[in-house]
Amino acid sequence: MKSELPTPKLVNDARSLARFIEEIHGEERLAIDTEANSMYAYRERVCLIQVSSRHEDYIVDPLAGFDLDPFFAVFEDENVLKVFHDAEFDLSILGRDFGRLPRPVFDTKIAAVTLGKMSYGLSSIVESYFGVKLDKKQQRSNWGKRPLDVKQLNYARLDTHYLLDLADRLEEELAQVDPLLVLEMQSEVERLLSAKIERKVGPDPDAFLRVKGARKLPPEQLRALKELYDWREGEAERRDLPLFKILANHQLLLIAIHLPSRSDDLPRRCELPNSLAVRYGKALIAVLSGAGEKPGIAVPRAEKLSKEQRAASQEDQRILDELKLWRKSRAEQRPTDPSHILNREVMEELSRLRPRPATLVELEESGKFEAWRLAAYGSEVLDAIAKANQQEQGKR
Repeated sequence: MKSELPTPKLVNDARSLARFIEEIHGEERLAIDTEANSMYAYRERVCLIQVSSRHEDYIVDPLAGFDLDPFFAVFEDENVLKVFHDAEFDLSILGRDFGRLPRPVFDTKIAAVTLGKMSYGLSSIVESYFGVKLDKKQQRSNWGKRPLDVKQLNYARLDTHYLLDLADRLEEELAQVDPLLVLEMQSEVERLLSAKIERKVGPDPDAFLRVKGARKLPPEQLRALKELYDWREGEAERRDLPLFKILANHQLLLIAIHLPSRSDDLPRRCELPNSLAVRYGKALIAVLSGAGEKPGIAVPRAEKLSKEQRAASQEDQRILDELKLWRKSRAEQRPTDPSHILNREVMEELSRLRPRPATLVELEESGKFEAWRLAAYGSEVLDAIAKANQQEQGKR
């Protein structure tokens, strides 16, 4: 490993993109990472795409306003393996902002977990394999601000610089383990890639109900909380700031509970710092005044279940609990992450199956298992379901 790295190449216009595409032509593997600005913007967006080949590190600037389609053509090229570390977030924001997902993918975090590594953060694993301690001082940097400085560029490039060598080392180790583990790893990557691309949408009108303590409020206070929440949304959008940089959820809740009528009551009764009371006091009191002129909001009640529905739900939960116990025990034998044995979503779907599968054929017909996973774990899954059913029968 080189002790001093050359400056990464910035790709921020059509000319530098064309040069970048030419330089990576023929590469069989590329390391990819992203940086977003969730700490600094109302709606986060992908601000950087870092790319490393075997020879160079590149910083692609998607905010520079040039056509990225030539890059995404490489991104989607089935002949080029894209190497990520902990790809889930990167894939979600790339899909959301651009509607494009890479294939194929190798995830060094998933590989490390598969191999039973106890420390699999990028900094830890790079230090473990290469003796290099990554500088994390720019971790909370504002990636949406331009121009980018040298420290930001050098920090960003380190997230991909070692990934191809790391993938090589991990693949060497994977070649020595039970092929079942490799199948589990590939299945987990495929699960990430098969997730639906979620494009940007507007605010959720019921998001205020997820504020901790909201569902305990009486109708008048709940109406106030909704109006305060909506005001904060508008203020955050206007100033292009994340919601928490306007007011925190617990601050909104205290204001809704105490319903102050004067801005100077905000610090005393609602524990709002003086600086925020001065900045937002008049607006908050106006919001509360308007809320008082509207009808209160009752907390939506969950649909009442029949006796039969409650019994079925409890039975489903017993099966899910038994499957979780089995999965935990199985994962500890390696060790590995339990989700690599069987994903939680699959377990939940299994717990709701009617009729309950009792044979491998019935389990296969459920469509929840790949052939290799059915062969490896099918009998154990059936045993867990049968055990839960026996517990149910014993209570009758």
